[in-house]
Amino acid sequence: MKLTTNTEVIMLTKSILLLSILSTSFVITIQANDEIQLYSEAGYPYKNLINKAESVKIFFTEKEDIVICRVEVSADSKNKTTEKVVVTKKQFEQAPLVSCLPRTEANKLLTFAYL
Repeated sequence: MKLTTNTEVIMLTKSILLLSILSTSFVITIQANDEIQLYSEAGYPYKNLINKAESVKIFFTEKEDIVICRVEVSADSKNKTTEKVVVTKKQFEQAPLVSCLPRTEANKLLTFAYL
């Protein structure tokens, strides 16, 4: 997957589309497979991970004021999935990838993407 510099792609279901539009300034593209790509500013190691990996996906479940999420990275036809984390809805809305993927885990996945 080749993206422009300083972007991160997060695959989200349509259920968060309206909330994302109201609370953020993301550029949204709806694809035919009902996934949504959101582009936002990203720093190290997230930007490098997105640029190197074939795909970076966030799987999440919303419950009241929290979101339970995990991240899956595909590189060279191999997948690596992180443990689930619990974050607030506000954290998730502001920075989905960063809130669901702690920096230490992002570094591990970046190493995986380069192997």
